[in-house]
Amino acid sequence: IEPNWEYNMGQSLSSFWREARLISAKYRATSPPKLTVEYSGPTRKYKDVQQGASVTFINTESFLYDNNTFFIGEDIEQENLEQDLITRYTHVRNFERRTDGRIISRQRVAAFADPRVDEKLAEEA
Repeated sequence: IEPNWEYNMGQSLSSFWREARLISAKYRATSPPKLTVEYSGPTRKYKDVQQGASVTFINTESFLYDNNTFFIGEDIEQENLEQDLITRYTHVRNFERRTDGRIISRQRVAAFADPRVDEKLAEEA
């Protein structure tokens, strides 16, 4: 199963940040896969600023647990270009087919600090 990241990004962005608007999302099936996103939204200083993010899919794994349950996990690195910020995420989702034919999904997300900050803290310790 391959997610439609270009479509999903627009849906996700508007669901958690109502003031933002997606300008473009471009998925490239390179190795590793990448997603480039341009959006506009408010910042602490400005009402509406065009910004960009580059998303790299570091690792993706999926497996069929049983005939009715499927899991997919992704390790993602997101670089917010204008903010000079890098964040790493791990997404784990499962899809389960119920006896009535409906499919439900659950998602867990973990965010990790900027790896450059982690390295600097490690050097200072």
